[in-house]
Amino acid sequence: IEFMRGLALFLLLAAPWFVVVSVRNPEFARFFFIHEHFERFLTTEHRRTGAWWYFLPLLAIGLLPWTGVFLLGLRRSWNEPVAAGSFAWTRFCLIWCAFVLVFFSISGSKLPSYILPIFPAAALVLGVQLERMSSRTLAVFATIIASTTAAMWLGSMLGWTVVTDAFSSARTTVV
Repeated sequence: IEFMRGLALFLLLAAPWFVVVSVRNPEFARFFFIHEHFERFLTTEHRRTGAWWYFLPLLAIGLLPWTGVFLLGLRRSWNEPVAAGSFAWTRFCLIWCAFVLVFFSISGSKLPSYILPIFPAAALVLGVQLERMSSRTLAVFATIIASTTAAMWLGSMLGWTVVTDAFSSARTTVV
């Protein structure tokens, strides 16, 4: 029942705008729904292609400085015990992350911003991982993170032009 009410409210708010825009711009519906969504996903027409692993380095960079903590805690977060009848929200968040990553990885068009919906779910899982971590383990990770961050900062300053040239290109080579 709540879904139907929510859908009705959504249509009440959104549909008038789409109708007005479509009346004033007859090509809008085709351009917006078909060209910008289906064709962008199913074809390489937009020339924003990339390898299947295109988003993996972006995800690793986006999770910095907690990438290692996140990756090391994945199995524990997935296997987290859940009381009978309760919602396994950490598992839900991991499925959310995996779905977004796989969905956009199979897309014919790839842009770095496509994986932004991963980060809220990943941050929730990461927060639980950090909360459950012992003080000693957290101190070890903090030391590793601080030294790695300093090394990466130095590396990025030295290799900034290589990184910007690679990401500013409209095309990524498929290997």
